[in-house]
Amino acid sequence: MEVQDGFIVGVFNYCDRWCERCPFTGRCRLFAEMAEIDFEAGNGPLTEPRMLRERRRMAERMIEIHAKAEERGEDALPKPGEPVGKLPAGMEPSVTDPAVVANGPELHKKMSALAMSSNPRVRLAIETIRYFSLFVPMKMMRAFTQVAHNGPGGQQSDANGSGKAALLGLERMAAAWQTLIDTHHFSATAAAPFLAEIARMQRNLDRAVPAARGFVRPGFDEPDEVRMLEAAEC
Repeated sequence: MEVQDGFIVGVFNYCDRWCERCPFTGRCRLFAEMAEIDFEAGNGPLTEPRMLRERRRMAERMIEIHAKAEERGEDALPKPGEPVGKLPAGMEPSVTDPAVVANGPELHKKMSALAMSSNPRVRLAIETIRYFSLFVPMKMMRAFTQVAHNGPGGQQSDANGSGKAALLGLERMAAAWQTLIDTHHFSATAAAPFLAEIARMQRNLDRAVPAARGFVRPGFDEPDEVRMLEAAEC
């Protein structure tokens, strides 16, 4: 684990971006930067606005990427229409359950009501399902794109890291649906299409990035190093 200025390097790259429930916000440079941006939005910049500094940094980074690509005699970005590779065989297409589509408005109304439940477990389950329904597809797309272009790569590849983040999100979604079953808000039959879709997404990730579960996320998967860091600072 690498630490710079008290921040764990790269801790935000493969997290779930759910900062409100994260134990590492105090070690996350991205969280600190976003907090500074929020502060500036209401109070004005202390020096140069961070957004301007970030835009300049990103522009400099893009120039560096293009320069290195030119040195290698490569294009920094794929040309329009250029083949981008393929995913492994056996990937399963998504099949939307007709009953889910037919009962969509009723389901939305029920989920909205449960979001205000007096039971904190139920509220958290709904919040978890809603959050990861957006987060997981983005991480899956990133992992699949990396695999299609370059293959799964080494153990600590971006494809494996993105895949692990998606898999962990799917596990939390499955646990949330089980909570709704256990609390008798959904029957096992009613929840079955959603759990089946979660299982299908897990299988596709296991095919595309079979080593993803072994990826070591900075900070999150290094408890001994984190304890040593905290002990040293104390």
